[in-house]
Amino acid sequence: MNTRTVSLHILFLFLLLHLIDSLRTLDQNNTMKDGDVLISQARKFALGFFSPGNSSLRYVGIWYYEQLERTVVWVANRENPVNHTSGVLAFDHYGNLVIRDNIGNLPIWSTNISSLTSNNSATAQLLDSGNLVLIHDLSKEIIWQSFDYPTDTFLPSMKLGSDRRTGLNWFLTSWKSEDDPAPGSYSCRFEPTGYPQWFLYKGRAPYWRGGPIIENPHGVDRAMPHDFNFTVTVVRNATEVSTSYSTSTISRYVVQESGSCRLSMDP
Repeated sequence: MNTRTVSLHILFLFLLLHLIDSLRTLDQNNTMKDGDVLISQARKFALGFFSPGNSSLRYVGIWYYEQLERTVVWVANRENPVNHTSGVLAFDHYGNLVIRDNIGNLPIWSTNISSLTSNNSATAQLLDSGNLVLIHDLSKEIIWQSFDYPTDTFLPSMKLGSDRRTGLNWFLTSWKSEDDPAPGSYSCRFEPTGYPQWFLYKGRAPYWRGGPIIENPHGVDRAMPHDFNFTVTVVRNATEVSTSYSTSTISRYVVQESGSCRLSMDP
């Protein structure tokens, strides 16, 4: 093989890797295979196939992009894994985002937007908040988002509570184990009646109560960085009852499989 051929092969490999790495949106003309990655604009989050812990099963998840240790914050097919690396993520002819087993062409998971028809088209985009959204190509409205279907992690700008218009309930559910992201025994829910507060449930039984939620910035904690800011918002109106939070640093609440709730912050 001569020098010119080797150089062309290297250039082709570079262009291929750059194409995969620079994938910002997914539309009707694209298919994500196992190994491809969808990255948010500021390279904060990534979406792709992964195997949790010591498992060889494959799931589609979202994780922090430029961290050495992969921290998964959302899982699509948490109860229906792909048994091998032949899975694909693509749109079907109705405009739904679907995970398929490419060997048997079997559907594993779908956004399942029932109002879509064959004339609809949408584009998938991963936001820098960690929210995967489907945007209608004509109206430019968000018609589906992963924040409406939390797993075990509560991120800034995500909501816990309920949407009175759609009937959606936003709550966290622990993984079964480090190797299995299927729903576990513990769930964290926002209870709006009386004083709004968080409850941790084991099965259907209350396991822990967080106390009343206080809106606006928390008091200064000497253990926190001097520039740390943590703001809680509670919404109670005709369309929704919810709580959300914002911070000045990378943070997340996680309901762990052991039943504990943990706030993690990264510099």
